[in-house]
Amino acid sequence: MVVKDGRDVDLMAVPRRVWGGQTDVDEWIDLEPLTEGEHAILRLLARGMTSKEIGTELGLATNSARTYAQSLLSKLNAKNRIQALAIAQRLRLV
Repeated sequence: MVVKDGRDVDLMAVPRRVWGGQTDVDEWIDLEPLTEGEHAILRLLARGMTSKEIGTELGLATNSARTYAQSLLSKLNAKNRIQALAIAQRLRLV
């Protein structure tokens, strides 16, 4: 289904997510899928790692790790890493 603003929405996803305990509909209805790299970054952020530590762990330059983290924040509509982790936890991504 396409909603008024032109976005595609899987209407069956809504009941499945609510049934699974996710009730913050506005946070996940626009969520873009995370890449494998973004999932890895998210797991390491949840462990409290800095961009430098994440880069070392994943074999990336610090700036690359920071870029992945920024992309992750954007996809989660988060203003900072703490908010991104809170959203990710509510969405059971971590």
